Amino acid sequence: MNRIGDSFTAFVSRAGDILFVQNPKGTSVGAFCGIFADGVLKFFSPALSRFREWIAPERINVFYMVATGIFIFNVPSLLRRRQLPNSVEDAFEAIRRMKREGAPAVQIKIQLLALCSSVVEQAKVDFEKLDRKSRPSRLSRERF
Repeated sequence: MNRIGDSFTAFVSRAGDILFVQNPKGTSVGAFCGIFADGVLKFFSPALSRFREWIAPERINVFYMVATGIFIFNVPSLLRRRQLPNSVEDAFEAIRRMKREGAPAVQIKIQLLALCSSVVEQAKVDFEKLDRKSRPSRLSRERF
């Protein structure tokens, strides 16, 4: 596939992740505000009739307002860069320092793989802790 298609697909995938996974609250509030703004615009459309040369309320569809609301409430999530834990940032800095000091490329790759492995292992542990908290305990199931 070509580069433009790949980058567009990556952008669409990232946008979908932000809308439905990372920021569902912003998406739902944006949709509500878009519907509300459409209602306000339709309510005040007789008063806006003298400004027809700049805005024509009858031409603005509710879908445009919902899309605008969702976009406005998701811009901060789109622009925000996810922060890595300080320990991971420190490890990256140590690897960069090794690279600047002339360490062999194989050693740098080994350190990067070890860092990735430890981060994935920590993510698994954190997920298991979270999963255990969300599961009902055996005692609570026996009572009901």
